[in-house]
Amino acid sequence: MTFVYALIFVGILIFIHEMGHFLVARIMRVRVKKFSIGFGPSILKIKKKGTEYAISLIPFGGYVRMLGETPDEKNQPDSYLSKPPSTRALIAFAGSFFNFISAVFLCIMLEMIGSDVPLPYVGEVMNGYPAEKAGILPGDFILEIEGTKIEVWSDIHRVVNQYGERELNFLVKRGEEIISFKIKPVKEKDENEEGERFVVGIKSSPEKTRRIRKGFFGSIVSGTKTTFVISGATFKALWKLITGQIPASELRGPIFIMKTAGKAGKEGWRKFVYLLVLISVNLAIINLLPIPALDGGLIIISLIEIIARKDVPDKLRLAIQVFGFFLLFLIFLFVLYNDIVHALRGK
Repeated sequence: MTFVYALIFVGILIFIHEMGHFLVARIMRVRVKKFSIGFGPSILKIKKKGTEYAISLIPFGGYVRMLGETPDEKNQPDSYLSKPPSTRALIAFAGSFFNFISAVFLCIMLEMIGSDVPLPYVGEVMNGYPAEKAGILPGDFILEIEGTKIEVWSDIHRVVNQYGERELNFLVKRGEEIISFKIKPVKEKDENEEGERFVVGIKSSPEKTRRIRKGFFGSIVSGTKTTFVISGATFKALWKLITGQIPASELRGPIFIMKTAGKAGKEGWRKFVYLLVLISVNLAIINLLPIPALDGGLIIISLIEIIARKDVPDKLRLAIQVFGFFLLFLIFLFVLYNDIVHALRGK
């Protein structure tokens, strides 16, 4: 079942990306010869209105093959190379745009459906931390911190970090009794983000949750904001990779993505959809990198043609494409090697 979830996951990503190229190509009156999910021999195919739609054997990508991608077909009026550079750039950009828009839509959908958030019930008190020393017990309900009402578990993190190392007054309900505690947070390294955070040493109770939904407009704002936050994190990670702060050995490929997708599918639809959002945004940004054979490389060539007011020579265009595909193949082999090494190490 894990493999099925992985195939569905990858299929959705590829379909959305290639559908962007396909639809904009058709709108711009470029003939599409083939729309394929996957590479290699076709497992299933159908031809309709001059376009062959196929599901192919190797599920690590997909493509839209347009008339006129090679110089010998460019003189036909409905060919890709017969169109102005601005049109070609728009077709190249459409794949990443569709990935990003789909991520925004999925985030909005998640916000409208709502999510179960932990209530401020103490599930576990960590040994040696300030909360234990103060006398906090599992089952305690945090009512207030320094006069600020606590409604959900995340409010505790927010208020504690607002005051830093200052001693705080916790108002706690234990059974029918209301008790006040003085607790001074301690500083520790944040495992999820860079830097440090202040903690008191308590964990939430997974059984005590509340479903929180946002309205239509609130969901649009929050979902869009989440997508841009993920985009910012992706750019930040790319910069760290370029500057060597993240080693190249940490680059992961299709095996890791399929493994993670399969695991997410088994853990529930919400994790599956959120992973779709995360990888969609990553795919959108990576495809826009100015690397030959990627959409970003095609856009750069089109921009050069717009500025120079003439097309790139056919031989040079073909040489760039061949070099780009060779480079992509090397990158693919490298991340595949990383996936195998990590898998053997049990990571």
